[in-house]
Amino acid sequence: MTSISISSQKGGVGKTTLSVNLAYSFAKLGKTLIIDSDPNGSVGHLYQRLDPSLKTISEPGYQPRGLYNMLTDSELSLADCIIETAPNSPSLLFAGTVDAYETLEECPAANFESGLGILLEQVSDLGYQYVIIDTAAGLFKPSRAAIKCSDFGLIVQHPSPISDHTAQQGMRMYDNLIRQSQQLKQISIVLSMVDEADDSAAISKIRLRYNKLSNIQCLDQVITKDPIYQKAAQFGYSVSSMSQSSSVTDQIDALRDEIWRKSI
Repeated sequence: MTSISISSQKGGVGKTTLSVNLAYSFAKLGKTLIIDSDPNGSVGHLYQRLDPSLKTISEPGYQPRGLYNMLTDSELSLADCIIETAPNSPSLLFAGTVDAYETLEECPAANFESGLGILLEQVSDLGYQYVIIDTAAGLFKPSRAAIKCSDFGLIVQHPSPISDHTAQQGMRMYDNLIRQSQQLKQISIVLSMVDEADDSAAISKIRLRYNKLSNIQCLDQVITKDPIYQKAAQFGYSVSSMSQSSSVTDQIDALRDEIWRKSI
């Protein structure tokens, strides 16, 4: 089984949207699970639009059990918490209830990491081949644990002067996570929301700028800023299911393939 954590140093860079669409892309290759480790439940909210069978859980006040419940309740069955979706689509493990997250926040980071590692072993035992872990923006305790427990870490970075400022400090923290983890093989950056007007020379300059910040390198594949992402989520589709989004789908599939090559 290959596990991929997807993180970002700041919000608004398209991380969760990319996580969900990347999970749909991996589901073309084999049995895939997406885990929402963001306490805000961003993936869960998006999934409720993508899969009509999950509409009932959008009722106000209802919080499905998920990751944080699994990590705080040893009696809870993983199979009972995973939401099976449409055929050839990724299954979902919600973030879980607020009270479970608050309990976990009081535990040492090592407890979170060991619990998540055990949970990923259970996911593998259920026959999943690929796991996408969507983290909260920033490098807080749950996000750091998810990155350290995964095989491959993907940083979603928006190429802008503001992002450059946060990147210099953040990349050092990511470098430390690689040194601290026995599981993590590699962390790479994907440039997201890249202006389609930028030519290859301009993108190369952006990639070179980030590559100078640390040993963590940018992937060759970039994700362009395209209104189809917002449109797909608004109407309850993944981009791969929208015929007019073939170029965007090609980008997601190419990113998937590049991640796969680097994670083995």
